[in-house]
Amino acid sequence: MESILSGQEISFSERFRDPVKKTRYILRNGILRSLIHKYTTTPPKNIEFCRTKFGKPFLKNHTPSGLIRFNVSYSNDRLLLVFSREYFVGIDIEYKKREFPVIDIANRFFTSTEANLIKVGNETAQTDLFFRIWVLKEAYTKAVGKGLFLPLNSFDVPIDLLALRNNASGREHVLLGHINHEWFFYDIPVNPEYCGCLVLNSPSAIIRTFDLNSLDMLKD
Repeated sequence: MESILSGQEISFSERFRDPVKKTRYILRNGILRSLIHKYTTTPPKNIEFCRTKFGKPFLKNHTPSGLIRFNVSYSNDRLLLVFSREYFVGIDIEYKKREFPVIDIANRFFTSTEANLIKVGNETAQTDLFFRIWVLKEAYTKAVGKGLFLPLNSFDVPIDLLALRNNASGREHVLLGHINHEWFFYDIPVNPEYCGCLVLNSPSAIIRTFDLNSLDMLKD
């Protein structure tokens, strides 16, 4: 993976003192380049990235196979990526940190409706719901292209199904709701210790998931 990184990425990787963090950085960027190569045929090392003024990454040039949009999220030892030729996309994955001050953080960064919902239930339920709301908010800010420049307490995410739904081991991609019938939130099933969300501008997108542990997508 290191052999297909850019010189800038390699230089940045050398700043990590923790070998685990360095390895994860190399793998994240190498996997991203490998998968973009699969979708575009551009040699991995020739792929060039740019960022918008809000920090969202995009490909510098149109590829031989046309425009492709992508988004990346990682947490702990998990990596989640999304690619699309049709839609604007944002994705987020979070590890459910136990003993995390979810009430304090929710009061500071969530809307009052969201924060009050989290306060219901025991400590485990509060933590689960906090991170489920968090991934919806993060994925939305990334889909609209503003990241954390968009205050998290400036909008409500669709939470009606969150308190009822437990999709930790499911395989379906459940449409949780929308904002203004423009941005649609899909529950992405992941490991029970994590939660994930995909946001895009379509209520009827066909979503296909691939697990690098089971699908040999990185080989030519």
